[in-house]
Amino acid sequence: MFRCRTRDKSLRGDSMKRIYISSDHAGYSYKEQLKDYLSNEIEVIDLGPFEETRRNYPTQAKHVSEKVIEDKESFGILICGSGVGISIAANKFKGIRAALCHNILTARLSREHNDAKRYFLTFSLAYVWIEVS
Repeated sequence: MFRCRTRDKSLRGDSMKRIYISSDHAGYSYKEQLKDYLSNEIEVIDLGPFEETRRNYPTQAKHVSEKVIEDKESFGILICGSGVGISIAANKFKGIRAALCHNILTARLSREHNDAKRYFLTFSLAYVWIEVS
């Protein structure tokens, strides 16, 4: 079960119209819960997987990276087992800034100080949580 202690609006940029979201097989159930939670606030486009079958995180990172580069009013969220591999894979794309976030503070700091303002937040399944406050 996810818990999010805040509905922090500072994590969402003014120009962000939609979020592209994906995961590997390890993050599938977390992606589904996060997608449901976020869809109340913003358009969420799920790029898979659509079932809990084995997926390679580089492929999922590629799908979301390409969409975020193409769609200037979007943002990406990627979830994998550790969050590290999917961050590395996304950061291989020119113009992408993926930051591994463990909580609201690291997500906020990555957007404020590490130029991850328009691109990606990546999560490890061990640290993502959602809770309606």
